[in-house]
Amino acid sequence: MKKSFTNKETVKKLASYSALAGAFVLVNTGANAQIVYTDVDPDETVGTGDSYDLDMNNDGDVDFTINMTSITIPSLFYTVAYHSVYYDAVINFMKIYPTSGNAVNAYTLSTYSGGTVGYGYALNDGEDIGPSANMLENSTQYLGAYLGILDYPAPGDIYSFSSFGEWPTKESKFLGVRFAADGNDHYGWVRITCENLEITIEDYAYNGTPDGEIGAGDMPTAIETVLTDNQLSAYSFGNTINVVVKDITSDATVSVFNTTGQKVYQNGLNLSGMQITLDNAATGNYTLQITTADNATYSKQLYIQN
Repeated sequence: MKKSFTNKETVKKLASYSALAGAFVLVNTGANAQIVYTDVDPDETVGTGDSYDLDMNNDGDVDFTINMTSITIPSLFYTVAYHSVYYDAVINFMKIYPTSGNAVNAYTLSTYSGGTVGYGYALNDGEDIGPSANMLENSTQYLGAYLGILDYPAPGDIYSFSSFGEWPTKESKFLGVRFAADGNDHYGWVRITCENLEITIEDYAYNGTPDGEIGAGDMPTAIETVLTDNQLSAYSFGNTINVVVKDITSDATVSVFNTTGQKVYQNGLNLSGMQITLDNAATGNYTLQITTADNATYSKQLYIQN
């Protein structure tokens, strides 16, 4: 699907990358300096019975699950025109499930003992997402629903004649979200298209500053290329970091930082692969960062045990 980028700043789209490569934050002096952006490339399409797990900050924890479910109501419709046949009704629900503590920008549809149910807003480019937005937590929230007639007018067809919520038939709108990371709340957007009984997830971004607002569709002021796991990967064992180089030809710098941001190691990248042993490092999490001469980057959080 062709992407529609409507923000006015000139940006280069982020290269596809996996969870192994990790997320990154661009640090500069612009207003969008802390926006962390991920392109879903190729776009993910969710049909009836499918689901997509959304990890906003690529830390390995699912923040939201988007899916489409269907229920059938037997013999709800009756028609004389087609041999006086009773037809089953079908309702296709487009849903998003926030995991514990996370929330969706939505309006209340109903409340019950287990929580609040609502429909997510389909935001336009530039609309604010932040602490002042109406966020519904935890419980299932709906993007929308389609009501149709099953096997009408021919077997296998679904005649959709009614829809609910803001999302059905919407192309490239934004869903506002809030998710928790390291004890802090972050606000972000997810660009989605809902049409033809399918949900398409195109890309997403969030403000890396806790409780910081973000405009729907806001992008970083500049984007570096992120190395994918087809080019580079890393893993740790004990106090040793193993860097596997698969498809890199330019010079690069390897750095390791502790949780306070202190650099504990730096060297040039061995293009044949390398091992980094941190004998004197305290046990805990560290961040490996690799930057090539042409500003492609790789970041991975690793656990070191001494």
